[in-house]
Amino acid sequence: MRLNASFLIAICVLGVPSCGRVGGAANFWASYRSEHIVAKESDQGPWGGWRWIHWKADGAGTFEEASIREYAERRGWKFEERREFAAHSLLDWVSADGKPVFPTELSMDLRPIDDQRSERFPRQISADSVVLQWNSGWMRSDPGLGPDTKLVPAPGWIHLSKDGREMAVYHMWGE
Repeated sequence: MRLNASFLIAICVLGVPSCGRVGGAANFWASYRSEHIVAKESDQGPWGGWRWIHWKADGAGTFEEASIREYAERRGWKFEERREFAAHSLLDWVSADGKPVFPTELSMDLRPIDDQRSERFPRQISADSVVLQWNSGWMRSDPGLGPDTKLVPAPGWIHLSKDGREMAVYHMWGE
């Protein structure tokens, strides 16, 4: 029995830190303007995970791009790209079965048909918006077969309505 207890302690001491930051990748977003979070989902495991969070506020300008950028950068995310989208173009961001999704793999100008990764990310915002893409510092596997699978940076995305009333974060890492 003494050996089992020692083994359990060793697993906890060595295993828990190896899973990364407490709460999983991009968990720091859960504390950003948390009073405005209206929905969120996360599935974090030892080999990968994903997370999305949706914020909504009554007042215009509640979510400002400059403060969001500062918050992300202080937590290690590195800004990569900013793109603007008219509300009508978001109507094409749908899964193969017609559900609104946030596209993760294809150019955001194209319909993400058959993109199973995007199906985890329901599109929360339908207004004129800005998408900020970030290098999150995490990695994900680029699909391949056997030895052809490679690790690539796992981007994070912030989808922000231009009026500053809504914001969503999407992130996926690992396999």
